[in-house]
Amino acid sequence: MPIDRSDAAKPGILASAVLLLSLAIFSGCGGGTTQPTAVQASPIWVKQGEVLNGVAYGRGTYVAVGDAGKILTSTDLASWTARSSGSGSALLGVGNGNGLFVAAGTDGTLLVSRDGVSWSAVHSGSDEALYGVAYGNGKFVAVGTNGSAVVSQDGLIWSAGNTGVTNWLYSVSYLKDRFLAVGEGGIILTSANGTDWSACTSGVTDWLFSSGYGNGRFVAVGENGTVVTSSDGSTWTAATSGTSSTLMSITCGTFGFLAVGEDGTIIKSRDGSRWGASGQAGSDWLYGVLSVADKVVTVGL
Repeated sequence: MPIDRSDAAKPGILASAVLLLSLAIFSGCGGGTTQPTAVQASPIWVKQGEVLNGVAYGRGTYVAVGDAGKILTSTDLASWTARSSGSGSALLGVGNGNGLFVAAGTDGTLLVSRDGVSWSAVHSGSDEALYGVAYGNGKFVAVGTNGSAVVSQDGLIWSAGNTGVTNWLYSVSYLKDRFLAVGEGGIILTSANGTDWSACTSGVTDWLFSSGYGNGRFVAVGENGTVVTSSDGSTWTAATSGTSSTLMSITCGTFGFLAVGEDGTIIKSRDGSRWGASGQAGSDWLYGVLSVADKVVTVGL
């Protein structure tokens, strides 16, 4: 089922969490035999008053995006500054590549910025809600409702991709050597160029919301604690996450894999197949997570 991240779906006081988590460092992303070395936990910052849906990093700046055109930036994860997006649309995802931030949102909204401070709108050619955006192989790709996908070489001029499906696509990532989009009904699509897509059999029917790659393994997470893994990006196998909470986002770093989601759930894995509690928890819903070096920042409600 789709997750409604609009203001109207969040009665009462809205809170967005921006968490900086120092984790045990493992020998490599997604695996290894070296025992973890404990490091001191960092503080958790909580900001109230807005919903944040995604976070990206580039040129020393973190950018978080959210409802009603909300954009926050930080260079140190301690202090965040609100920026004017010039848009009232809900911003559902953000990515960075080739020196450019791209934020995606409802009604085909696409905003671009070189520094995360000054933003301008570009024409996506779509009126669908665009939930995710990624950069790889010299191209930007954004995906969204009803199987929509748009692609651009420079982030400024966009054209339609052909996914061949009508499923809602909730996120897209560039993993190893391909774009990978996931979404409604457990759908997984892959593309080398962002324009032509092929469907894979995930073996699950729960919605998938995010995907990651590390140490030779693709991992996708989603509804009801669903986790599926693949060594080649084509053949997928279900894994046990140890939680029934919906998992909204996954990242991979020196610590392994980390997935976040419903009720502030944060779980971790070395190999993407065997999961356990991280020993840390967030706020209500955590919608996005990003690893940069040995740091993890997650954003949500």
